[in-house]
Amino acid sequence: NDSSIKPTLKEDKPSVYDCCFTPEEVGPHELSVLYGGHDTSESPYKFSVFNPTAVKCSPVEEIGDCMHVGDELPLLVDTSEAGEGVFDANVEGPGECAIEATPNDDGTHTFKLKPEKPGVYKINPTFNGLPILDEPLTVPFVDKEKVEVSGPGVTGKTAIPGRPAEVVVDMSESGPAPLQGTVTSPSGKVKPLRFEPKYDNDDQVMA
Repeated sequence: NDSSIKPTLKEDKPSVYDCCFTPEEVGPHELSVLYGGHDTSESPYKFSVFNPTAVKCSPVEEIGDCMHVGDELPLLVDTSEAGEGVFDANVEGPGECAIEATPNDDGTHTFKLKPEKPGVYKINPTFNGLPILDEPLTVPFVDKEKVEVSGPGVTGKTAIPGRPAEVVVDMSESGPAPLQGTVTSPSGKVKPLRFEPKYDNDDQVMA
């Protein structure tokens, strides 16, 4: 619209003034500098106001406890109320993360993130280089092919009733994820396995 903003002027030193104003809406603005009632040579000055906190960014689907390496994490981004600017995402993690942007028919964009290695990734969406979230989006990516299971309980050796049969699960290279297990007896009874850290190592658990 054509509303105006009244600036405050402060004389910094003789004949030199500081001008301060606070924009109240996003979009194109003009700054007029008048001297003797007339615009100076380059006035009005044109600039654009943007608001990174007005960008709407959220996962397209519920993430859950983790995602799997090879899967894409789609983010739906709406910058329609944020003004002129460029959306981007800084990703911190144990490996490279490919980012692909696709425009949608409604003016939004879908950004697909695809990490190459398992681990915890911190995604910090930005607009014109400024963060749009109070804190990064943290997403664990796991690789089930890198989980190692060993021990007498899974090697095919004969177990003895009433004696523990050890099962060791090594998740040090697969990324963090909930772990569950069950044992089915010949009678059809299914019992859950109870895992505990092995030798003070959270990446190795024993049932």
